[in-house]
Amino acid sequence: MSKLFVVQYGAGWCGPCRQLKEVLPNICTELGAEYIYKDIDEKQNMEESCKLEIRSVPATYIYSANSIEEINKDVTVGIKGKILGYNSKEEFYTLIKNSL
Repeated sequence: MSKLFVVQYGAGWCGPCRQLKEVLPNICTELGAEYIYKDIDEKQNMEESCKLEIRSVPATYIYSANSIEEINKDVTVGIKGKILGYNSKEEFYTLIKNSL
């Protein structure tokens, strides 16, 4: 059975990225979603960042997969949605809700 993976590509120096680390798990909990949250430093994971053509952070991707290993094999497969930048809580809420 597929699980919901919420993956945020960010950077330690990025204020909005740090804020999202708190917001995204809370939204998933509010929705009652079974999810796994993963925070990735885009500079330390350049291969993934290049495959996804990430040009700015934060970049939030929602995946449906059986395991994180499945995503790690190819980060371009299983994407159910994405938001680039820091948007309103409502936009993240809608993205995650529509991905369930």
